Amino acid sequence: MIQKICLNCNKRFQVYPYRKKAKFCSCGCRAIWQAKNEINLPPKRFNSIPWNKNLTKKDDKRIARLSENRKGKNNPNWNGGISSFKDKHKKEWKEWRNKVFERNDYTCQGCGQKGGYLEPHHIKEKSRYPELAFKVSNGLTLCKKCHKKTDNFGNRKR
Repeated sequence: MIQKICLNCNKRFQVYPYRKKAKFCSCGCRAIWQAKNEINLPPKRFNSIPWNKNLTKKDDKRIARLSENRKGKNNPNWNGGISSFKDKHKKEWKEWRNKVFERNDYTCQGCGQKGGYLEPHHIKEKSRYPELAFKVSNGLTLCKKCHKKTDNFGNRKR
């Protein structure tokens, strides 16, 4: 430990060697000393300048036009307006899922876990066999761990 003397209260205090530049025994002493010596340090602010500070009305219109040009098909992330399978067939999906769970008595067909977090699994993937998507015979009840082990989990076969 290193012995230091506070610039404000002249009190002795100890600091670790990595704080050898310390001048005050506490934050309170530092604040009082700064007030006495009229040292007003601005508060540290990160990213305090707004992104649109110097923009004019002309720039606002340009930004609006650019954002309009990147909507829908013009957006680089556009995938053809395809929504997810579950969104398109929400009612049928829920019915199929519940029927599969009831048929298997809410038990994982891989490890035998009863209850807990279970997932329905398509034996033949719905992307290649859309006609079998809602057939109860094409479904299995699996826990998350066993579902990840299947060969077609997450479009793995593609």
